[in-house]
Amino acid sequence: SYEFKIVLFYKYISFSENDQDIIIERLNQSCNEMGVLGRVLIANEGLNGTLAGKSTYIDKLCETIEFDFGVGKVDWKFSECTGFDLPFLNLSIRKVKELVSSGSTSSFIQSNIGFDPTSYGGISGTGKHLTASEFHSALSNKTPNDIILDIRNQFEHDIGHFEGSIGLGTTTYAETFSALDKTLSILPHQPCQSPSADDTHIYMYCTGGIRCEKASAYLCAKGYKNVYQLQGGIHRYLEAYPDGGMFHGKNFVFDSRVAVGPHSHSTDDINNDDEKERLQTEVVGRCLDCSIACDHYSGKHVCTVCRMPVLICSSCVSINISRQIGRTVGEFHCQRHRDLKDLYFTDLKVFNQEELQLQRDGLSLLLHETLKIASQRQCEGARDVELVGSKLLCVSKNRRRTIRRQLDKIQKTMEALQSSSSAMLSEHINPNDRVGTGFWKQ
Repeated sequence: SYEFKIVLFYKYISFSENDQDIIIERLNQSCNEMGVLGRVLIANEGLNGTLAGKSTYIDKLCETIEFDFGVGKVDWKFSECTGFDLPFLNLSIRKVKELVSSGSTSSFIQSNIGFDPTSYGGISGTGKHLTASEFHSALSNKTPNDIILDIRNQFEHDIGHFEGSIGLGTTTYAETFSALDKTLSILPHQPCQSPSADDTHIYMYCTGGIRCEKASAYLCAKGYKNVYQLQGGIHRYLEAYPDGGMFHGKNFVFDSRVAVGPHSHSTDDINNDDEKERLQTEVVGRCLDCSIACDHYSGKHVCTVCRMPVLICSSCVSINISRQIGRTVGEFHCQRHRDLKDLYFTDLKVFNQEELQLQRDGLSLLLHETLKIASQRQCEGARDVELVGSKLLCVSKNRRRTIRRQLDKIQKTMEALQSSSSAMLSEHINPNDRVGTGFWKQ
């Protein structure tokens, strides 16, 4: 096996179109020459990426980015891994509009931030950056009015998070800002205070820090007075607190390692690998089906609707049975699309007409319910989730579009099955015309 170095980085800095093209060309050339793989995004607002390769090559690339590309000082976050292959399958360096897409909120955020080479991340208008020790101290002395927000996606939060933090329930970064509004509007405050009150503090964190930059700037622009973010993210915190500190579980990373846990030095004298792993990393994740402790994501286990990772244990993988048709289907549904578990499938060829009819009827009823709720509210998409009976029902405009598309797909599949059956009947062969076996002549 080999020792590889991984570097996580970002920097907000103004790049012209020509600057971006030159950086992409030269960085591609350097990485290919050195056998470095990974992902780098380049935009007119800076660069963001993760690269992996031999230690000397990674160090050289960091120097190239800082000095040759004129980026200046960058907070490089290094980690190591051992194996026969790099934790990335290929190299992707591409131009994007934003380093992390803020969706429809982009123009509002852009109007409230500016480039600042003296700041940690390169932009002004953000919350105050706290070092790992400062963040740890703040969490240790948390008051009832303080709020801790996890700016990562919900599937990342599910396998590891800071004690007392709130997951936003997002699947993409663009959803973060509406989720912030919703989360902060429904939180109870003592005594009945607004989050913008002087004695209320908002602390936020993400993997490496970049997602907190615009998230904190968004809250500052909306009038929140005391907004703080973890400088360097979970990565820097676990460097300072290798036993995990106030972070429980594993840190999700976007490479083949998938998740990295804090490692306690107190387990060095334990010979049993399973026991060492148990003590080293607290499992906070839970299987979506049976709720057993589970924190292992697999590229094979993604939501069949949205392709987000689904946290599911090995036992439930082997018995992933649709209650409606009573057999194994081999497809999974995330928490957001749980109400579609027996109704929405990607591979429809495995179902017969009766099973497809059940899916179509169920989806039609679900669509009717969502349209009824939207009509009652007289405001489409004002709220993503409604409580219908004892279950949560997603009623967003996107959900209705998803259901309609699946209904069309089911209808076409049923028509194809019907055509196939008709063709088989029309092509039925007269047994008396068969030759060569002698059976039909008896």
